[in-house]
Amino acid sequence: NSNFSVDLNMDIELNEEQKRFLVVIIIIGIVHRINFARNTKPKIPRHTGVTGQEYINELFANGSRSRFLEVTGMTRSCFEKLLNKLKSVGYERSRFVGEKEMLFVFLLALFGHSNRDVQERFQRSGDTISKVIHYVANMILKLKPNYISHPQEVIQTPTNISHDDRFYPFFKNCIGALDGTFINASVPVQHERSFRNRKGFISQNVLGVCSFEMDFFYVLAGWEGSAHDSRVLESA
Repeated sequence: NSNFSVDLNMDIELNEEQKRFLVVIIIIGIVHRINFARNTKPKIPRHTGVTGQEYINELFANGSRSRFLEVTGMTRSCFEKLLNKLKSVGYERSRFVGEKEMLFVFLLALFGHSNRDVQERFQRSGDTISKVIHYVANMILKLKPNYISHPQEVIQTPTNISHDDRFYPFFKNCIGALDGTFINASVPVQHERSFRNRKGFISQNVLGVCSFEMDFFYVLAGWEGSAHDSRVLESA
């Protein structure tokens, strides 16, 4: 039913074979466009009747401690402290998304929820969700100097060892202790088997080295939960 028409009496001189070829190309284009229109599914709005801000307000007002912890991975007080820390480095709401909502979006994405899932929860477009995640991540990186620093001088044997006859000289030149721990992980189904540890849950096997003051010198993350401690240590 298209009103599409083709004028073959153009200024450009075409022979009959060229005209027939042009018509075929145009017909193929029209058929392709019709099929594309038939097969393209209309976008379904992600509306559930509850906005992201309403969801957050309800969670703060009525959510139990365990529910808040389950959703965000932290307590309310910890969430508020993190929010205040971010504000101290310039974190602020966007034109349409509030401060708390942006942090919620980031935390859910951090827990392994897909962009589509987060869109559904907060009633936002995929583009908005991506921008929020990148913004919050960059703000958190600004906190790095407050919590992560490189040694400024050669690390000496701790006084806890050098001034204690029980340990010195047996632990001379020892600067700390190392151990491995299982950190929960969210991985694709096809990789779950290798990330399932001996305790039965999905995790990474993370190696950490720290001082007597609980300052971490070294962290190695990324190994599957099923990896043996000796294998992780060998790769450190």
